[in-house]
Amino acid sequence: MATKRPKAKPAPEPAVIPLTPEAPFVMLGLREDNPRDFLAALGVLRMATDLWPESAPRLSWTSDGHPILHVDCPLPETWPHEIWQNLMNMAASPLSPFRHGKIETLSPETVRNLLQSPEEMQRFQSRFYPALCGQINYEKGGKRSHLIIESANRSVLNGTRDLLVDPRFVPELGADLTGVSGLAEVSNTPRWHPSEAQSAAYSAADPKDSKLMDRRSLNVLALAGLTFYPVVDGANRRETLGTSRQPGEDRAFSWPIFGHALDCDSLATLLHDRSLHAKEPNASELRKRGVRTAWRSRRFNLNQNDYFSPADPLL
Repeated sequence: MATKRPKAKPAPEPAVIPLTPEAPFVMLGLREDNPRDFLAALGVLRMATDLWPESAPRLSWTSDGHPILHVDCPLPETWPHEIWQNLMNMAASPLSPFRHGKIETLSPETVRNLLQSPEEMQRFQSRFYPALCGQINYEKGGKRSHLIIESANRSVLNGTRDLLVDPRFVPELGADLTGVSGLAEVSNTPRWHPSEAQSAAYSAADPKDSKLMDRRSLNVLALAGLTFYPVVDGANRRETLGTSRQPGEDRAFSWPIFGHALDCDSLATLLHDRSLHAKEPNASELRKRGVRTAWRSRRFNLNQNDYFSPADPLL
């Protein structure tokens, strides 16, 4: 008599998370002083805006430092699942924006062709490709975004694609954003989370004795958040909007925290305000623009690897 095989467990139903004008969504799993979390919040706003523009998604921050997603019209109750599914669909398509491997290997001609191709330039790609790298090679300067860290054995795009094309990894995104999901070991990350640098870990324990545990989906959302920070080509060098470098100092990434809800366009204007990126930001001018506080994280080298430091308050 043939042995009966156990039936495969059905895939769990996507969690129901209401998001209405009367009930905005607070992302308690993200904190304002973490550069990775800030980028992830931007990624949520970007994806929600691309999928449901009629709902006019907007972003603000609570007084204790967590992002809030607002809408004018209710979103589908499975909206976090639909955001992740849309990212998976993009990754599986022949024109996946995550298919290019190491960003540094993209030639200027390839970048220009991507920007000129109507097939390539969908809503997300039109902002994503300019955030990866410039169109000009610079001697000893490369061409990729200053926010992107790559090395010989790791790639931001490869790490993102690996998560999105793995059918076994479909996170409960709502739980990740609210911080109630479990942590998992992470690798091949963008290194935007300060705890990835051993000397900058938040934990009191020695980081070398434990694996880095995190919510992997947040790194994917943070990559989507890069769409707010294009690379700008200049005559002698490239610049990544949102970053700055003072003589004798490491390059820094600065970001504002605000209490009023902003859409993508309004937020992009605030993110690139010159007052924010000065060596000593003008607190009075920034507060006139609705900035409650601001943070700055520096890119630094440790053990021949680059990381982003814990953020310092600017206001």
